[in-house]
Amino acid sequence: MKKNYLRFIGWSVGGIVVLILLASWKFRLIFPAYLLTCLGGTIWATCWTVRKIALSNRIRLLLALPIFLCWSWMGFVPLLPVGLFSIWYSETYPEQGLKVPVYELRGYPVRNVTFHRSYSLESFNFDITEQEFRELSKHFSQPLREITTLFHIRVLKVPAKTWAEAVTEDIFVEHGLYSEYRQSNGGGYLLVFDRNHDRGYYRCSPR
Repeated sequence: MKKNYLRFIGWSVGGIVVLILLASWKFRLIFPAYLLTCLGGTIWATCWTVRKIALSNRIRLLLALPIFLCWSWMGFVPLLPVGLFSIWYSETYPEQGLKVPVYELRGYPVRNVTFHRSYSLESFNFDITEQEFRELSKHFSQPLREITTLFHIRVLKVPAKTWAEAVTEDIFVEHGLYSEYRQSNGGGYLLVFDRNHDRGYYRCSPR
């Protein structure tokens, strides 16, 4: 009975890791997927190792941390090439589209979308009404603000194999809304709505 219970836990952890990988690949969260996979595998391996130690529960608990660190190192190093390959693949073969009729951005459908999506950069521009834009903004962490001065953003016009080769254009928005988040390392996102053209713009990068 005990072995069946432990086997169930093991298969459950494995299933959760696979679901995280699939969801993360869909949303291009490659590095978080890699870290979560390492963490899930390390926790499972630590529990399995501690269970095999024929000592008291108190000693098992004392040994759990060094065993966890040991498995972390053993799991991180072999899987590092997998994580690096995933990042390389995303940069070499980015997801792109030109005037796509409908596309889901953060789970919200937008129309007439031109986009470039890789590990290092996401750039979208799309048709959207103000009411729809306000609904879309609920999927982002920062509140909407009114644009009070001329707002500049570089947008994608024609996708290419790499962002450097793509055709871009500098857009200046005079009336509209925006939501922005900047990280200390230079990453973050910018979400902009142009009232004059009912057009939305989104850019995001990890750093």
